[in-house]
Amino acid sequence: RGSNDALAAWLGAAAGSHDSAALLATLQAANSAGTLFVCDYAPVLGNVAPAGLVRSGQYFAAPFALFAVSGGALLPLAIQVDSVGRGYVFTPQDDANAWLLAKLWVGSADAQWWFSGAHLFNTHTVVMQFAIAAAALAEAGTLAADHPVLVLLKPHLAKVFDINTAVYNLQASGSAGAGIYQAGQFCDQFLPTGRIGLYQIVSNLFADYSFDAAAFDSSLAARQLDTGNLPVPFPYRDDGTPWWNAIANFVSGVIEASYADDAAVAADAPLNAWFGAVQAAFNHDGVPRYTWTPTKAGLKRSATVLFHMAAVQHTAVNNSMFPHWGYLPNGAFAMTAPPPAGPGVTDAQLLASLPDPQAQTAYGGNSYYAWPIQNQIDFVVAGTSAVDDVAAGDGSLASLDAVYAGFAAGSGQAAAVAAFQAALWDGADSASARIAQNQSARIAAFRQANPSAATVPNSVSYYYLSPAVAPAMNLNAPVMNGIQI
Repeated sequence: RGSNDALAAWLGAAAGSHDSAALLATLQAANSAGTLFVCDYAPVLGNVAPAGLVRSGQYFAAPFALFAVSGGALLPLAIQVDSVGRGYVFTPQDDANAWLLAKLWVGSADAQWWFSGAHLFNTHTVVMQFAIAAAALAEAGTLAADHPVLVLLKPHLAKVFDINTAVYNLQASGSAGAGIYQAGQFCDQFLPTGRIGLYQIVSNLFADYSFDAAAFDSSLAARQLDTGNLPVPFPYRDDGTPWWNAIANFVSGVIEASYADDAAVAADAPLNAWFGAVQAAFNHDGVPRYTWTPTKAGLKRSATVLFHMAAVQHTAVNNSMFPHWGYLPNGAFAMTAPPPAGPGVTDAQLLASLPDPQAQTAYGGNSYYAWPIQNQIDFVVAGTSAVDDVAAGDGSLASLDAVYAGFAAGSGQAAAVAAFQAALWDGADSASARIAQNQSARIAAFRQANPSAATVPNSVSYYYLSPAVAPAMNLNAPVMNGIQI
């Protein structure tokens, strides 16, 4: 949203670029056309290195990357690896190694944001607030098991406890039950920030967090990633939209069947205790991150955002782990050489930036080759495990009736379940049909543009949000009922 003058000031303050005048003209032309996009990692990552929260022997940066819509794709135009120090701006006009290394640094920064941001914070941690509040009230006997909103949301909240224990468990360092955020565990061993730097990243995320702004529709609109502003294939948006609409209609159906009017919502003491507790947790320091509005509209909004976040959003950032992060150059969990200061990058400098597969690491009395590489792959493989329940069921109404068994047969809530099943599976406008059409169109376009390609990238086929199982993915692609891995 910045001006052309702001672009000029940014580039002028940088430590140089290849043909700055030509680059500025290109960027300003894209900006004037409304086709310039930015990934700015500084708000979330920028204060980590200056605070000294980077482990010895590893390196960290908060890049600033500019992209433009061109030829039906979103392509990178410029990357400032060191945005905090106003470093050199790399472009495709630099030597091939320099441009590749700049992209590797953006991938690594994206891995830091994904690890604690898009994944653990924006799904696991946020959803956990609602789950803890519900569990506490249920344990106290305040929130009955057959409460319609609990019946609606419980399948999408319950399993977050199991996996979050592995993340946050406060067992002593080195014990079998210690979480990955504890001293000496995974984060301290394999991420450049260690656990303390991650705490800072999570703090940065929480400081300006807004539950409603994080919603699927709000987030796309705020970032101008809607179809009108970003007219290129974007699988998360394109395949996520049928899910969002189906979930919103399902939630609305259950709420309409459960409450006659706004006064009935306001009078529901257990419901207000639940969402009021969540509001108090999010806003404990006086910052309004979540606002509970005890009306039918307010309840529909909160429940829709939460349902989608715990199911579709989490699946998108979780099930894609292995195909993406399993190949380290896509996003190394840690870089092992300083960021490049400018062009002229040698092969040795390029390779030194990634973990050395020949290096040996002592651990537990043994010596291991490629220990950081093995553990990054192990971590993301674990995140693609098969799960035994999916939000779409198996296509039959009976499978969804089993998920929402707390709704009485013949009730309005049960009718909403049937409508949800139809919206996901039945007819040419169903989520399954529309997503299959999206996938076919993406694959056809890729093959036309790349006739000699032997395979189609996962980022193009993108089976992760398919209601139906995609056998070629070798994992159950359908959206998960809950955050369980």
